[in-house]
Amino acid sequence: MTRVLDIRNLSVSYGTIQALKSVSLHVDQGEIVTMIGGNGAGKSTMMRAISGIQVSNSGSIVFDGASLDGVMPHNRVKMGLCHVPEGRQVFPNQTVLDNLMLGAYARKQSAAELAPEIERCFTMFPLLQERREQYAGTLSGGEQQMLAISRALMSKPKILMLDEPSLGLAPRIVADIFKIIKGLRDGGMTILLVEQMANQALAVSDRAYVLEVGSVVMEGTGRELLEDDRVRDIYLGKHKN
Repeated sequence: MTRVLDIRNLSVSYGTIQALKSVSLHVDQGEIVTMIGGNGAGKSTMMRAISGIQVSNSGSIVFDGASLDGVMPHNRVKMGLCHVPEGRQVFPNQTVLDNLMLGAYARKQSAAELAPEIERCFTMFPLLQERREQYAGTLSGGEQQMLAISRALMSKPKILMLDEPSLGLAPRIVADIFKIIKGLRDGGMTILLVEQMANQALAVSDRAYVLEVGSVVMEGTGRELLEDDRVRDIYLGKHKN
C-alpha cells in the first residue's frame, strides 16, 4: 500500500511546554486514520505541524515521498495536503460560491474549468447549492462545516486533514458529516481525522492512534480500539457496546 504521510519522532514545543514528544505515525493511500485523546493531548498541534502552521523542534514529516522540511504552508497545499481546521474558519464576508472558488485559488484555473467540481460539491451538499449566493458567515454551524470540507476538496487534496469536524454540531448533523467522511474514503480519498467523538470516529476509521500528553500510547485498527477496555473506559464510556 502506498504511504501518503510518514511522520517520524516529531517533537513540538510551545516555549517550555512540550506538546508533542517524539510522535511517529503514518497514513496510507485510501485510509481514514484517526487521532483521539483528551484536551491537551497534542492532536491539533500535530495537524498544525503537518500543515506547516506550527514549526516542529525535531523529527521528520514526509508527504507523498517528499520531505516537508522548510516547505511553507501554501506550498504544502499545492502539493496536495489540505487542512480543515477546528472551528471551520470559512470566509464570513464572502459567499458560499466565493469560498469554494478560493479553495481552488492555488490551482489557477478559470471559473468555467472549476464549474464541474463546484457542482460535485453541491451534489454532495445540496444545502450549499441553495445558499450559493449567501454570505458564509450567515450559515449555520453545520452548513459552515459542509462548506469548509467542500472548500478543501476544491484544492484537489491527496490527503484531507479534518480537525474536530463535529465540534458544536447537532447530533443529526454530526451523523451526516460522518457519512460524508466515510463516503469520501470509499471514493478513494485519504483522510487524517482528529475527533473528540471517539465512538463515531473509530467506527469509520481503518486505523487509529491514541494520544496522551503529547505521546502515542496506543494504536490499532478502528475496531480494535473500539473494543479495547482501556479505550472504552477513558474515551467511550464504560457502558458503551
